[in-house]
Amino acid sequence: MLSKIQKRKLFLAAGVLYAAASIGHAVMQRRYALHSKNMETSSTRRTDLPTLDVIIPVHNEVPERLYETLQSIDGQYPSDKLNVYLVDDGSKNRHHLDPIYEKYRGRPGWHILLLEENVGKRRAQDAAFQISNGEMFLTGDGDSPFLPDSFLPMVTRMREDDQVGAVAGKVSVANKNKNWLTRLLAERYRQMFELERAAQGKFGAVWTCTGPISLYRRSLLDPLWSDYLNQTYKGSLCLSGDDLQLTNLVIAAGFQAVYESKAEARTYVPETLREYWSQQTRWNRSMFRDQCPTIRSSIYRSRCSGNWFPLVDTLVRTYFPLLLVFPPALSIVHALKRTSARDGMTVMLSMLSVRAIITYWNSKPELVSRARYTVVYGAIHVFALVPARIRAYLTRGNSNWVTRL
Repeated sequence: MLSKIQKRKLFLAAGVLYAAASIGHAVMQRRYALHSKNMETSSTRRTDLPTLDVIIPVHNEVPERLYETLQSIDGQYPSDKLNVYLVDDGSKNRHHLDPIYEKYRGRPGWHILLLEENVGKRRAQDAAFQISNGEMFLTGDGDSPFLPDSFLPMVTRMREDDQVGAVAGKVSVANKNKNWLTRLLAERYRQMFELERAAQGKFGAVWTCTGPISLYRRSLLDPLWSDYLNQTYKGSLCLSGDDLQLTNLVIAAGFQAVYESKAEARTYVPETLREYWSQQTRWNRSMFRDQCPTIRSSIYRSRCSGNWFPLVDTLVRTYFPLLLVFPPALSIVHALKRTSARDGMTVMLSMLSVRAIITYWNSKPELVSRARYTVVYGAIHVFALVPARIRAYLTRGNSNWVTRL
């Protein structure tokens, strides 16, 4: 058994480690996010553009949202250079979606593929990938409309640098005014892209090129595609985590994954805490399942860039939130044994204070006040997201639960 002094030192070490890593990471993130803006495209050129394939898998989408997404493609890119592949992955509500499919069927450059049964997002993408041949490949989601003039900045960014293999766009929240949770998530998504991915993009190490709007080189994907489709974990085929896996494969092949803020899609976020819990559990399962490839990618990009921020960023975001669990868990054990739990609770409150200060510093008073976002989202982070992350780690081999496709 640990002595009282040893326990106190253990708590203190956890608290100091958490504070130092969190503060240092936040400072570097803001600095690099600001610098990365100078690396983005200053203008876009419409001359001599490469051919572009847009692939959008669809599964049980809300018809209105799907139609909004398809409409948002109009005018994004010269029609003679664009091919759009809409793949219905065995939707149960296909009879509601058929009128939309008929509207776009027969349009020049548009291809409607109707799969008889649900095969998952990767296989749905593959159905289009096998019959497409564009020089660049853009992913989209059926419920995430693109903002005007989003395609050209991504294409230009990739065309200007042969070392860029993937370009991640920005994702904002379409239903941000629905309720208090969506307003909080709108701010969280802003930080996720304007700070996190912007800082990662400076080193060509965007952690995940998200499905709603990401661009890839076709010549790079061809040799990687089989590995992407056939990813397994402990002998089981992986159905979720497709965007993280594809990003890791691009970086492992020696290319950069960068961020372009001028390209943007708007997605519909969960409107209840239960839906948000499910989403975060699925995302974190993918994160833990791919932790080894992600760490290898971050080490590679750190060495290439001569800066260890990509590795630090990966470790801090993946594992340091779990330190929040250590003091209260050990304190509960002590309380059950009728020993003092005061030290553990003091360290936990100190950790939460550090996190609250960083959250307040990073937030903007656009939809919610900075204080309200700090307190309310902070509570969600501690009492919902950290437990979801623990559950995700313990069930990381489960690729079926709460998957949409």
